[in-house]
Amino acid sequence: MRSARRSPAPAEQRLRRAGVLVVCREHQEGVPRGVGGVHRQADVDVPGRLGRAALPGGAKAASMKASSCSLGSGRSLMLDDPSRAPDARRRPSSARELVVLGTASQVPTRERNHNGYLLRWDGLGVLFDPGEGTQRQMTLAGVAASEVDAICITHAHGDHCLGLPGVLQRLSLDGVTRRVPLVHPAAAAEYVGRLRAASVYDDRLSVDLRPVAGPGQVLELPGLAVHALPLQHAVPTFGYRLVEPDGRRMLPDRLQERGVHGTDVGRLQREGNLQAATGVVGLADVSEPRPGQRFAFVMDTAPCAEAVELARDADLLVCEATFGDAEAGLAAAYGHLTARDAATIAREAGARRLVLTHFSQRYRDTAPLLAQAQEVFPDTVVARDLDRIPVPHRVRRRAGGY
Repeated sequence: MRSARRSPAPAEQRLRRAGVLVVCREHQEGVPRGVGGVHRQADVDVPGRLGRAALPGGAKAASMKASSCSLGSGRSLMLDDPSRAPDARRRPSSARELVVLGTASQVPTRERNHNGYLLRWDGLGVLFDPGEGTQRQMTLAGVAASEVDAICITHAHGDHCLGLPGVLQRLSLDGVTRRVPLVHPAAAAEYVGRLRAASVYDDRLSVDLRPVAGPGQVLELPGLAVHALPLQHAVPTFGYRLVEPDGRRMLPDRLQERGVHGTDVGRLQREGNLQAATGVVGLADVSEPRPGQRFAFVMDTAPCAEAVELARDADLLVCEATFGDAEAGLAAAYGHLTARDAATIAREAGARRLVLTHFSQRYRDTAPLLAQAQEVFPDTVVARDLDRIPVPHRVRRRAGGY
């Protein structure tokens, strides 16, 4: 006689509503804890064992009790579509972080999906290099398809673009009505066209193709300009640099001294000056320069001046590190970087934080690569699938510059 279907316990129901994926630790042994401000998977207590939860949509990693939840070894618990969870789209408007969807190079492994990176920037979402399996990784990371506002592809090798069909079809399925810019090397247009028409589906998505043939600005997003520079690889490849315009930081003490309060602050910002009780007040009298932040994305390339220029003064530099020191010859032969090469680029460019990714399948343990990079550039982190890496807080520096 068939047993009655078990109703989810209250704790399990809460996890389902939150879009949480729970995996027993005995099935995920060796997954590293969070370090250096990187949000990793959170621990979840389950009867008799400790599991891990991937929290969706920018939620902070936190411990949760699931005292009534019964899970078998290796069984996962998740929503059919965590990206549709109520809180999946609710994140602070000031959130600036990199959601890592995959970190493998040519061959994915049990621990690493093909490439995929979503940059969250004040409500914008820019997807870089969606490799095979990106759509599912987005679901596991709690990233809604509707978060993707633009897509940038560095080159047409499969580990950087095979996930594009699934992402575009998902955007169409979810009824995204806005135009979605798709930036790609002009030389890869044939392959991008094939990927867009890889299968039959109800294509209702408006894609704004942006082929890139040379250096320069390639896209303007709200509050961000996207620039491209060519890199040195076996096929035409571009790296991307996102630049926030410089602004002004209002100084409360000076505003108070000059008698500027309430709605007058906004009017002063819009108009540049206003008449106050203390006289005419100019914007420069009560504010100081606020340099915009920069983000750089450097994938498959040999060391080159363009990589350094892309990374110039970047607050966050995401850079391939396919090989370690012992395989430097292979890196040179195939147009790739070692972890030490990536760190050298970060140091020469004056970047603030370096994120290593795109690892060869030969490295199950990336700790040696991290150690090699940190010898050159200490503020380096190794990306792992489903990490959320915050963009460092803004620092005061001289305004201006590209």
